[in-house]
Amino acid sequence: MPRLLFVKLPLLLSCLLGALAQAAPAYRVTFIGPPPDDRLQDTYPAAIGPTGAVAGQSGRITFVQTNQGLHIMGTLPGGFAATPHAINSGGVIVGGSDTNHYWHAFKYEKGVMTDLHNPAFRDAPSIAEDINDHGMIVGSLDYRPAIYQDGAMRHIPGLEHDRGAAYAVNNAGTVVGDGDVPFIYENGELTLLRNIGGGTLNGINDNGLIMGTMGSDWEGYRAKLYDDGVLTDIGVGVAGNTYSRALNNHGAALFDARGPTWSDSTAYLYMGGVATELNTLVDPALGLDLRYGEDINDRGQIVATGCGGGYCRSVLLDPISAVPEPRAGLMLLAGLGVIAHVGRRRRLSAGGQANNVLDGKTRGSGM
Repeated sequence: MPRLLFVKLPLLLSCLLGALAQAAPAYRVTFIGPPPDDRLQDTYPAAIGPTGAVAGQSGRITFVQTNQGLHIMGTLPGGFAATPHAINSGGVIVGGSDTNHYWHAFKYEKGVMTDLHNPAFRDAPSIAEDINDHGMIVGSLDYRPAIYQDGAMRHIPGLEHDRGAAYAVNNAGTVVGDGDVPFIYENGELTLLRNIGGGTLNGINDNGLIMGTMGSDWEGYRAKLYDDGVLTDIGVGVAGNTYSRALNNHGAALFDARGPTWSDSTAYLYMGGVATELNTLVDPALGLDLRYGEDINDRGQIVATGCGGGYCRSVLLDPISAVPEPRAGLMLLAGLGVIAHVGRRRRLSAGGQANNVLDGKTRGSGM
């Protein structure tokens, strides 16, 4: 029996090392939003909140799904469609809604949608892109970076003439986005990142880690993280253009790799320095093609667009297994080492047979 255990030890070690090398969790898939029918063909998620509430869109219908069920949000007065972009820990959703004139930034809270547009810009659109847990809202006004202040969307000082938007804000109030060049806006100070090349910054977490898509039409685009002046390509090894999507406070990021058409997109998760295709982390029997990972929260929950069976659906990915803790892995390795040692001691104590066999192979067999 000890000999059998000793023979199987390399196999056990191999299995353990394979488990320790696992770079990303596996996920359980739940379909969310209105089910597809003749009227509602496809659904697309936009954002997931810290507690798992999901905002999305199905045709012209905007919805939010919580543990209390599915709720239809509607539009601003006169509008025919709306698009949510972000949801905070209080369940407040922001985005843009048609008004039968121009699209206006909105805030949706406790069943009420509020128009955030600046009335001084009657013939211009506005969009709310993000909201932090303190209620600070950022986006665009007349196609220029803006913040919601004093009851209306207003341009960020210094960017009044730059085409672009403020795409993200963290809980410290740091804003990132792009104008003529990517920018950081913090405590009233504007920093223009001219040295990182062209691109768009569209995410920042509470640790100050920034994500964005860097590049140009002629040199291609790559999803990258920006930390203290250093850019890291999170799609190394992934062919084609890659585009940043979302970032959580643990540094896990979503991006997609795109081909020439919309259906050629593939969603990826970047975690622990490794990029993994989301399709490899869900049950293949579902027949889903996960094309876009839209958002990820600090629980590791992901909302994505999954296509299959003639429809594209909003899907929620819940982690169901995690990377083994290093301490647990080392303890298991130590345990296997003890077992191997005990097995060897027992073999040696059986009349010295172990050494006799070894000597027979090395001396008596001519090997």
